[in-house]
Amino acid sequence: GAARAGDQGVAAGGEVGDENEGQRRGKGRPRVLAVLPCRVVLYVPGLGVRPFHFVKTFDGDKAPQQAVYGEYAQGAVVSALNGFNACFMAYGQTGSGKSHTTFGPQGILDRDIPESGALPADYGVVVRAACEVLDSARAARRGGSSCVVDISVSMQYIQVYNEAVTDLLG
Repeated sequence: GAARAGDQGVAAGGEVGDENEGQRRGKGRPRVLAVLPCRVVLYVPGLGVRPFHFVKTFDGDKAPQQAVYGEYAQGAVVSALNGFNACFMAYGQTGSGKSHTTFGPQGILDRDIPESGALPADYGVVVRAACEVLDSARAARRGGSSCVVDISVSMQYIQVYNEAVTDLLG
């Protein structure tokens, strides 16, 4: 299975297995040997076993999306709700789990998102963040205080690839 590790939105991935398994299959590519609380251990052909250190890691097969959101993105959402600019960035090679962490499994954006309440477990960070911002805006508007609340929400979704920036919403 795939393993995913995160460091402020950074994902690492590969196959879980041991060195002998890779030799039996005759594959000469890096493989994830272990996903530990603060590091991912890879076997890199020609270089041997290499640890990669992170603030925290998540095993992609076991970590619920809510845990990833709570650990890495919710603080940025709270800052945004308090008037600061905020950013969530996913970085990694193709197939490392960025889209899964960001949105959820394939086809999830074709589903209806619940108006309120708990989100289904497989919704990713961006959907969770957008729901939290919009739920907070609705709560502020119906708060009942004599204070006028003016809320403006904007977002960008960009891709940086080969030093070219592309607006994915425009």
